[in-house]
Amino acid sequence: ASLDIAIVYVKQSIQFNDYVQPVSLPSNYLLEETFVGELGTITGHGQYCGYDCSSSSVLRFSKNRVLSNDDCRELSPYNSFPSETQICISTSENGVGSSCRGDSGSALTIMRHSEAVLIGISSFGNRKCDEGKPSIFTRLTREIVSWIWSELSMQADN
Repeated sequence: ASLDIAIVYVKQSIQFNDYVQPVSLPSNYLLEETFVGELGTITGHGQYCGYDCSSSSVLRFSKNRVLSNDDCRELSPYNSFPSETQICISTSENGVGSSCRGDSGSALTIMRHSEAVLIGISSFGNRKCDEGKPSIFTRLTREIVSWIWSELSMQADN
């Protein structure tokens, strides 16, 4: 399966503050974890009040539980998803939000040792975002992380 992942380079240094913080790539044992049952944070500028509203002008977030792929398939309207290269979050518990139209490419992170770690990239979800169906993310696998590091090292050489 092909994946649509890009690396964006910026010309100026990013100034970190209380509102802008870096996120780490997973490494070592985190690349083997499923994260099932853990609370992840999804972020994005997508629609936030169902399918018929506009995108958000501010970055929004929601904390959601990571589902096993089997549990996700039972709740999901998609027959063959998620695959082993994807990760799924619950959006039906406690009225938590879902990733929605306009959130593609956004982050799914978990906290490890007071540090945000990227474990997924928003891929797709139910067309009606407020129905409580699971959202699907591209899982940051060992192969994807290796590709990112190789691209970054090639850029550093130039």
